[in-house]
Amino acid sequence: MNSPSDAVKRRGDCYKEGDYHGVYEQYSRRSEFRLFFPEAAQYAEHAKHSQSKDALFAGLEIIQEKIQGNLAEVRFTEHFMEGENAEYVRYFTRAMLTFEDGGWRILKEDREITAKE
Repeated sequence: MNSPSDAVKRRGDCYKEGDYHGVYEQYSRRSEFRLFFPEAAQYAEHAKHSQSKDALFAGLEIIQEKIQGNLAEVRFTEHFMEGENAEYVRYFTRAMLTFEDGGWRILKEDREITAKE
């Protein structure tokens, strides 16, 4: 059984590897993400064509994990190198997860930029 933080890390790993089906699988059936993209292939096609060639996912760091029953909150930072000059950008993200189908799945994420250098 994975932890909520493991699900967040897995999403990051899949994103970095270009495994968009894997990214899709980290989201809950009840998430807004899955409502917007009802099928994994639909998201994968969108991601392949919309992914910026000038943005490189550089990793994430888990800050905090809280679990209450079948709900969890994970706070973490995500790091990217963006633009022609490879500008460093850090986002603070709060993910709400739910336990379903034997594992933790992302239900909702809130993200804001915290640093741009």
